[in-house]
Amino acid sequence: MLVPGRPTILIEIGDYSWRNYDFESKSAVYTNTDWPISVIFYGPGADVEAAKDLLWGWTGWLMYGRLWNGSSWKWDSDAGRKSYPGDGDAWHCRIYADPSGNRCTHDTWEYYVVGSTHRDYENFFFYEYFGDTNDANAAVLDKCEQSIDPSYTTENFFFMNNVEDWRMEEEYPGAGEPYHIWDFDGYAEGVYIE
Repeated sequence: MLVPGRPTILIEIGDYSWRNYDFESKSAVYTNTDWPISVIFYGPGADVEAAKDLLWGWTGWLMYGRLWNGSSWKWDSDAGRKSYPGDGDAWHCRIYADPSGNRCTHDTWEYYVVGSTHRDYENFFFYEYFGDTNDANAAVLDKCEQSIDPSYTTENFFFMNNVEDWRMEEEYPGAGEPYHIWDFDGYAEGVYIE
């Protein structure tokens, strides 16, 4: 398993606290992380489906988000949305929320959901590497701006305290590839949904 730059921590967002990474299974330990939480869809119309409607039509692998709703721990799972997987450069965003309501609450934003982003670089449907969260965030914002007013997207919207300096690790040590490329500035982008 991969070991990110630091253990996962709880980030308080509105009425909830979130782990700042998603996970490969229902085990919230730093050796089980997949990608940093790196985008927030928020506003009166924000929920999981509204966020997915702004993204691509393909789905990816299922992963898990972990939150504390003030009284109990909850897991949410999502395969997300990704761009066409056969183009060699698929962008992927998984979206998580309180599973009991498909969204979370916030005093200022009204509602929100969080997501992780990454690139799936493929060569004839064989993965060569995954990662580049900063680039994936830019691709998510570009895709959203095709459907909403560009002024509804905000770079460096919310600090998630999950900075990852650029580095490459083998997905499975000794396998040679695919590679997991860490690269994230720690700031989730924001997408406002009316």
